[in-house]
Amino acid sequence: MEDEKKRFIERGSHKGKGIAVFTSGGDSQGMNAAVRAVVRMGMYLGCKVFFIKEGYQGMVDGCENIVEATWASVSSIIHKGGTLIGSARCAEFREQAGRLKAARNLVEKGITNLVVIGGDGSLTGANLFKQEWPELLQILLKQGKISQEQADKCKYLYIAGLVGSIDNDFCGTDMTIGTDSALHRIIEAIDAIVSTAYSHQRTFIMEVMGRHCGYLAVVTALCGEADYVFIPESPPPEDWPDKLCHNAGQRLNIIIIAEGAIDRNGQPITSEKVKQVVVDRLKQDTRITVLGHVQRGGNASAFDRLLACRMGAEAVMALMEATPETEACVISLDGNQAVRLPLMECVKRTQAVAKAMADREFELAVKLRGSRGVYFIFNCFSQITPMKWSDVTGWVAQGGALLGTKRSLATNKLPQIAARLREFQIQAILIIGGFEAYQAGLQFYENRAEFPEFCIPLCVIPSTISNNVPGTEFSLGCDTAVNEITEICDRIRQSAQGTKRRVFVIETMGGYCGYLATIAGLAGGADAAYIFEEKFSIKDLQQDVYHMAAKMSEGVQRGLILRSVM
Repeated sequence: MEDEKKRFIERGSHKGKGIAVFTSGGDSQGMNAAVRAVVRMGMYLGCKVFFIKEGYQGMVDGCENIVEATWASVSSIIHKGGTLIGSARCAEFREQAGRLKAARNLVEKGITNLVVIGGDGSLTGANLFKQEWPELLQILLKQGKISQEQADKCKYLYIAGLVGSIDNDFCGTDMTIGTDSALHRIIEAIDAIVSTAYSHQRTFIMEVMGRHCGYLAVVTALCGEADYVFIPESPPPEDWPDKLCHNAGQRLNIIIIAEGAIDRNGQPITSEKVKQVVVDRLKQDTRITVLGHVQRGGNASAFDRLLACRMGAEAVMALMEATPETEACVISLDGNQAVRLPLMECVKRTQAVAKAMADREFELAVKLRGSRGVYFIFNCFSQITPMKWSDVTGWVAQGGALLGTKRSLATNKLPQIAARLREFQIQAILIIGGFEAYQAGLQFYENRAEFPEFCIPLCVIPSTISNNVPGTEFSLGCDTAVNEITEICDRIRQSAQGTKRRVFVIETMGGYCGYLATIAGLAGGADAAYIFEEKFSIKDLQQDVYHMAAKMSEGVQRGLILRSVM
């Protein structure tokens, strides 16, 4: 409770402070959501918030590239991919003369706080800018380009970084903005290929982005049931062609290759090279799909929108709480918490990965990246069947529960369940489900004295779209449900573009838990979310109506409200 009190910053408490936000380097889905969060959090605290268009180039050029943002100027952008304020490479900023121009432009606007959204190169440039800031001010002062009053007012520059990269290649954070959306694009492509590929005996090779990082390739290989994956950090053994072709005879083979994949000698492993191996050894029809920039495109996923919103708000708070002694920070994700880490410490560790790979110290590269006999039991123990590897082929992409499920507990069937466990010599039980799964596991545990068959390892995997069970921040299914609701919100937003002053109310599942309505409301840019846990009155409804009326008077024609139903 004390920590929450410390983190609270009163509305309007930083009136007049200048903040600028810009995107630099390659674009990624979720950048617009981050920009929106910075603008609105900054305005909430009373700051003057500016866009810097076209990245560092816009900072150097100044003039119309640095414009003040309004609340309405970031309306209806949370879902959009890419970056609406633009991004550009800037060789000029790498020289002090370019940084002098950038410093003068910021001083003229009274900007002393920067939120940088980009990769390690962009963040490194921002840190150098911060370190050089006092020297730059002195040079501008001597040249008569700024006044002493301006120099005193803008004495210190504060930096907070957000990592926007679909590759998830930045050390210090579990996830970067854009990665989850890119994974969605790749998995959708794999699902589309699989649905048609079973008609023929073919091998499909899919090349994904990742010049120096194999995260996208590894995760999509797991999610797409791939047979083999090639990544830069962990090259395959020299006999990889033999291992690659051991599954001859399958109707479908999927191989994932990161664009930067290499062998143990540092030579590229290309899609064409892999195809030639498959064709020569298996005589199998083989097709290559290179996804390219499709991975960067499309609307941001719900996860990326929420991640960007949380990181953007945290970046503004970090800037407002910074002191002249505070070093530049990067906002990272640790588990499910947004945390602040020293920017250059993370950059140096990221660069150390590249050096380890260049030196062919692949085990070190992987270490620096960080860690990130079975039976079917149908219908809650009503049928037990031995399970083979091939029995679950194709299951990973299918929703629902192919094993079947029941909400009723096994209170009156414990003797029969114990007999089945004894008959099949079951030595461990894994239960997948929501609150009923928790209760079932507890029943087995509490009846161990009467039934020795229950004296085995018991494990529950939380699985409920409502995300309403204890002990976990995420349960299986909740992210998919949030994505579905968010996509529906996007469609409604699109349909409302040709209408005038219309408010949409969307009802979500959730019962006594408002997780879906709250999180989907944040990701969908809703005006309000009504949930069971937070009681509301007619006054609250009236206040929301006033808010939407004020918003529409500024030119925004759409209102969106989510409501959790029992």
